[in-house]
Amino acid sequence: MPRTSFNIKVRGTKSTIDYLEEKQNDVEEGMNNCISEGKDILKEEVKASINGERAEPRSVDTGNFYRSVETRTENNSGVVFSEVSYAKYLEFGTSSIPARRHFQNSLNRVIGDIKNIVEKNIWIKIYNIYIKTKKTFKKYTLFI
Repeated sequence: MPRTSFNIKVRGTKSTIDYLEEKQNDVEEGMNNCISEGKDILKEEVKASINGERAEPRSVDTGNFYRSVETRTENNSGVVFSEVSYAKYLEFGTSSIPARRHFQNSLNRVIGDIKNIVEKNIWIKIYNIYIKTKKTFKKYTLFI
């Protein structure tokens, strides 16, 4: 039975894979920086709101609520929170206290700034990686 065969060898794939792995670390680092910067911006905005520097009513009596505002990172997300027992009543209100919405209103005010940070630090990096990778594909040598 007649049989023919051929070999295919592509040069350049290893360098492209190495480049993409290196850039993945850059993107992850950029994402972590965005989360850190974003939660710091939001934390300061929430504290300004609690302190009466924004449209919401001031919520400072003893200063515990103001000082309790903290941040953490969970599942690639920035979280700004307060663990004082009455924080939820100030945020959402009760039958006798109107909602003050320090956290939600603060997020609404700074969400554009946070999106700009992500665009500057992540999307531009990803686009540049795409452009560089696209150019790299043109450098492949195919041998048959």
